[in-house]
Parts: sequence; structure tokens; C-alpha cells
Amino acid sequence: MEQTNVIPFAYLHLMKKEGVSVSDLDSETQSYIKDLKQTTQVLINRAKGGEIKVSAQTERKIKNYDRAICEGIYDYLESKDSQGSQQSKEDAQLKAIHEKQQAEKGGEVKKESTSSLQDIDLTPNEPEVEESKEEEQKSEGYTYKGFWDWD
Repeated sequence: MEQTNVIPFAYLHLMKKEGVSVSDLDSETQSYIKDLKQTTQVLINRAKGGEIKVSAQTERKIKNYDRAICEGIYDYLESKDSQGSQQSKEDAQLKAIHEKQQAEKGGEVKKESTSSLQDIDLTPNEPEVEESKEEEQKSEGYTYKGFWDWD
């Protein structure tokens, strides 16, 4: 019976654990994965009699690729989490603005959670229009022919 040393790559375990696919990752990390697969394929093709000999330099190269791929996966996961928290912060801010507008209008503030941003009323508050002095003077019979009133 042959003894085989199977050394699974850490990035494969991490991708499986986190449910990440290669297409989700950035192009640099994808190129690392491609290069690592090519390197292992070359090692397999050079195997003589089922024995794969790996030099110290090639072993370091494989470990460095594996480490870089894992860092790329962690970067992807962090950016995914930060986008989710950024979206929730924006939703909370819009909800607070909506509640403030409703309170200013004198309406009751609904404490129900809105299912989408389309439910939020973002129309600006329009001030009550008061009759200006010009309109009062026009109604009294005054007329102006220029920009300035020289009375």
C-alpha cells in the first residue's frame, strides 16, 4: 500500500466553508488560482512512477499562492460585509429623515418597518404661501413699471 501525503490547499477549504466561488473573487485572486493550478499540473505531469518531487522553491511558491488566495477571499468577505452594513446605515438614515418629515407635517409617525425605500415620502415640505406686499399693493391699485419702488 502506497503512502500518500495529501496536503489540501487552505483556500479550497475556506472557499467551501464560506460558500465563495472563484467568479466572486477579484481578477488578481482569480489569476493566482489559475497559476496555482498550472503549477500543480506541471508537478503532476513531471511525476515519475507516481512519485512527485517538489523543490523547496516550488513549495514556497505554492504556499505563497495559497496565502495570497486566502487573503483575496478574506478581502472579498470583508467588502461583502461592509456593503451590507453600509446599506443598512443608509436605510436607517432614510427612515429617520422620513420620521422627521412626518413629525414636522404634524402626521403620526409609523413605527412599522418599511419593506422598501419606495414607501418613504421624500417630497419636500412646502411652506404656506402668504400674500406678499406686492400682491396686496396690486390689489389696492398700485402698479410698478420698473424694478425699484421709488416712493
